[in-house]
Amino acid sequence: MEAPSNLGVPQITRTERGELKLAFRGPVYTQDKKNSIGTSHFWRCESKDECRARLHTAVGTDEAVKVVGEHNDPADAAFVEAAAGNSEVERRALSTQEAPSQLLNNLAASRSFAGKGCLPKPDSIKRRINRLRGVSSLAPAYPSDRASIVVPEAYTMYQCEPGAPERFLLGDSGVGYEERVLIFGRETAAEWVGYVQRIYVDGTFSLAPGKFEQLFVIRSLIV
Repeated sequence: MEAPSNLGVPQITRTERGELKLAFRGPVYTQDKKNSIGTSHFWRCESKDECRARLHTAVGTDEAVKVVGEHNDPADAAFVEAAAGNSEVERRALSTQEAPSQLLNNLAASRSFAGKGCLPKPDSIKRRINRLRGVSSLAPAYPSDRASIVVPEAYTMYQCEPGAPERFLLGDSGVGYEERVLIFGRETAAEWVGYVQRIYVDGTFSLAPGKFEQLFVIRSLIV
């Protein structure tokens, strides 16, 4: 199987209704589905009734890997501008301590009149900022021993793309068990494990997290 080429990373944003939209090189796409092995995400042109163009992105990195068809509808420059602004707000929300009002003011100051019209309402953006910061600050206290570890629910899930969470903690021998074992992985592996050609395993002691004796890793290769 030939490795997909990287055409760049699109701008992905969420509407006030919670729908994902993607802007890439001008045109705007809406979320469709994944391929059968869960490695690519398919997007349809927003004007799907008139335009049959499609875009494929890599799951996990959101890199554009394939454009199918040609657009016969005009590019939405205002939405592309708004999507870029939303991405910048999310980045700064996690990397700075700027107040939500300051982030909103900076966003509005850097957008055109048309771009401002495509932005979500200020209250929606503020809620998004607070959610992002709330999730990133849920780090639990360092446990005294393995048996007392309590894994917060937020740490049991994995989200390789917005709006598509899956189970990350796949197994736990249980709180109170001295020989504690935690198993992490991709819940969606069940959808593509039949395509695996090679399996690599490795057990290491030096890289094991504190309170644990060994880290055992299983990796797979699809060729």
